[in-house]
Amino acid sequence: MRDYDFLLDQVERVIHKYNQRENQKHNYGVDVPLTQTEIHLIAVIGEQPRIGVKALAEIKGVTAGAASQMIKKMVQKGLVCKRISAESEAKIELTLTEKGQVCFTEHQKLHEEASEKWYRLLDKLDDNSYEMLNQILAQMEEMLK
Repeated sequence: MRDYDFLLDQVERVIHKYNQRENQKHNYGVDVPLTQTEIHLIAVIGEQPRIGVKALAEIKGVTAGAASQMIKKMVQKGLVCKRISAESEAKIELTLTEKGQVCFTEHQKLHEEASEKWYRLLDKLDDNSYEMLNQILAQMEEMLK
């Protein structure tokens, strides 16, 4: 017999643990402790140098105002540089500072190590189970919107 309550409690515990991890700070090669949210912001900028605030907000799934607040913190920490775009004075471009680049590189290394562990776990799924998990996660994401 299926115990949906147990399964839903397990999902809630996973989400709770992930949220706790999001708020833990870690040094990524420089003496500037960063949360998961902050380092993932740096990762997007590192992957897409000269990205604009609006595009960054869309990628992160937050409002432009929320992205601006996060960017302001990263500028204050000396990790991100804001410049007026050569294309338009109304557009701001974001790039990483030298310290930001160190964080980006260190995060990439840690991300690759973590991904290998996840890949080994996901490799245990057959194609049907993989597709079912993918569909369930997509539906969960929709429900959480």
